Amino acid sequence: MNANLYFDQIDFYAYLPKKDCLECGYTCKEFAEIIKKGKRIENCPYLTQKEVEYLNLAIEARDFLKAPMYPSTIKTKTGLVFSNEKAVTIVTANYPYTQAVIAEVLVRAKIDFNMLVIDTEGYSVDMAVYLGLFNAERLREQMEELEKVDRKKIIIPGLAKNAKKEIEDLIGSAILGPICCAELPIFLLKMGLLR
Repeated sequence: MNANLYFDQIDFYAYLPKKDCLECGYTCKEFAEIIKKGKRIENCPYLTQKEVEYLNLAIEARDFLKAPMYPSTIKTKTGLVFSNEKAVTIVTANYPYTQAVIAEVLVRAKIDFNMLVIDTEGYSVDMAVYLGLFNAERLREQMEELEKVDRKKIIIPGLAKNAKKEIEDLIGSAILGPICCAELPIFLLKMGLLR
């Protein structure tokens, strides 16, 4: 059995041009619903090539992303997996499959990134949020690592929205990312966080 990667939480409409030009045969809202069912984007004159590429990657992720569901925790090392100080930093759990699916999506998108792994006692992000383990106190343990990265490009998981204020009080700012990691490339592009 595979873990829920929250593909149904991707809001494709948020990334469409909202012009309703009908050149694809649909309004943008209609097209977003069709995309959600797996249709690739091929002909939208208002999307850049990179936007189309990243939206299609989110669509295809259902086929290549798989994370097994385990009844117990599996811990990885905490700390910073560092690329460079100008790259975005994705904060995540010390659960190996969560890290693997994030890395798979960002590597396929050819996006340079850092990953800050906090101690969630080996739980995935969703379970760590549910159990109250994904919080500012856990991030505080990694403050030394945060000094190595651009503090304006720190992304926390969308599921951790209730911890955002507490995290921002600790580190100054944090960007609430999407719930589904397959959405990360288009999200980062639209937020202007890619160089």
